[in-house]
Amino acid sequence: MAMPSLREVAFHEAGHAVVGEVGGNRCEELTIVPSDGALGYVTGPDIPEIVELQLEGEYTRHGEPGWDELKSWVDARVRSSLAGVLVEQRITGDFNWDGARVDLESIGQFVVNVYGYEGPDHDEALLPVVNPDADPELGEVSEDWVSVIARVRELWGDEVEALITEHWDWIEAVAILAVWKKTITGDQVRAARPS
Repeated sequence: MAMPSLREVAFHEAGHAVVGEVGGNRCEELTIVPSDGALGYVTGPDIPEIVELQLEGEYTRHGEPGWDELKSWVDARVRSSLAGVLVEQRITGDFNWDGARVDLESIGQFVVNVYGYEGPDHDEALLPVVNPDADPELGEVSEDWVSVIARVRELWGDEVEALITEHWDWIEAVAILAVWKKTITGDQVRAARPS
């Protein structure tokens, strides 16, 4: 796949930032300056304590105090992650599976820690297909996330597309600002919101 243009990266990151803002995940910074193998990224506040505890093995289960907060944060993070690739698709006409994989693998641990446990929220299709015989030295992957990406798109895609449509002017303004400045603050992202 060809390297995305600076404009495509800017729109991708603007999608993350704006849909994150709408969902309550504040943006602290957006950059389209490549770093650590990423073409750009959006940073936000620290992960909430309930999410940190879940990742450390102090599990909160469905129906327990904190569950709704945990699930709400993970769902918002999924929507924000999916928004980048869906905005990019509007610009290029192609769904960037590689870009989607990187975004969703980065939050895969969160999805697994909400939807991977027995209970009413369990969804087997949100768990990666594991290959215990994979040999990383041969370039084989132990977890295949393609089916997870397809399921995420099936569950959240229409909602995210509606958010993108509703906030397109904001996404476009943030992308233009990012192309111009390369790195912008969360305050600049919020100030770009049309009144």
